[in-house]
Amino acid sequence: MNIILRHAIFSVCFALAACSGGVDESKAIAGAKATFEADLKDPSSVQYRNVEFFHEKYAEYSDGKFDTDTICFEVNAKNSYGAYVGFSNRSCTRKYDASGKTPGKFTCHAFNFCKDKK
Repeated sequence: MNIILRHAIFSVCFALAACSGGVDESKAIAGAKATFEADLKDPSSVQYRNVEFFHEKYAEYSDGKFDTDTICFEVNAKNSYGAYVGFSNRSCTRKYDASGKTPGKFTCHAFNFCKDKK
């Protein structure tokens, strides 16, 4: 019984340690949304749906391989006339420094990079 209890405690501690070292998904999504909303005429009107988060290890770029976060979502916002324009696919990406520990700033795109990630 004592061995089983020790094994269970070790397993829980190992699982918690593995999870705590990862990317904070909610902070990444919040950062991507803030970057996207910065260029809108009415950021308070934004509606999001189907938000997806992807963290990729050693993604290929022209200047090397870097860890990358990609946030994909459908977004609807008001235009200059105050009317909603309809949902469209968007994505925001950021790559980490060479150490893989410090994320860069998000860049948002008018197309969806997530089609290849599913």
